[in-house]
Amino acid sequence: MPLDAPLPPLTVLIVDDDAIVRRVVQGHLSDAGYRIFEAEDGQEALEVLDRTGSVNLVIVDMVMPRLNGPGLVEEFLPKPFTREQLLSKVAEASQVRATEPT
Repeated sequence: MPLDAPLPPLTVLIVDDDAIVRRVVQGHLSDAGYRIFEAEDGQEALEVLDRTGSVNLVIVDMVMPRLNGPGLVEEFLPKPFTREQLLSKVAEASQVRATEPT
């Protein structure tokens, strides 16, 4: 890929059982150039992730049917986790944005 080629859009998974909330967030982020995936609950989010591979960011509601927000998060970062592990995951997620050319 040439150095001046645009980077692919960052991907965001929006997980919320409220369709209106998902649509509002999706609208703002897609207008800003993000590629969006949506899920109604944590279980559907896991299915989306199985199909898509990975995403750059997950926005998660806390209270949802089937699999709630904390349950979904534990699938990615099982407890107990150390402060260093948490900071490492946050730094890893933000690394893509930090290396994009301005």
